Amino acid sequence: MWNWHQNGAKLRSFRTPEWKLIRDFRHEGKDELYDLKEDPNEHLNLIDSPDPAVQHIREQLHERLMAHMLAIDDPECREGGQGGQCST
Repeated sequence: MWNWHQNGAKLRSFRTPEWKLIRDFRHEGKDELYDLKEDPNEHLNLIDSPDPAVQHIREQLHERLMAHMLAIDDPECREGGQGGQCST
């Protein structure tokens, strides 16, 4: 369980009808990826799945998230979030 106010989370997410990616820009290794069709209650985090198809989806969602963050001038991009990876 997360305590949002005490840990100072810097979360961003991107979802499609089938997938949901959650990026934690403050805590490395805390990202999440869910297959919403197979796991609508988000019990199984697939972020580290070795399945190439899952990793491809993760990369696609990450690129779309970064492009959107850049397009809306997200503060995390201005603060150098992810080592400048907000540019696509």
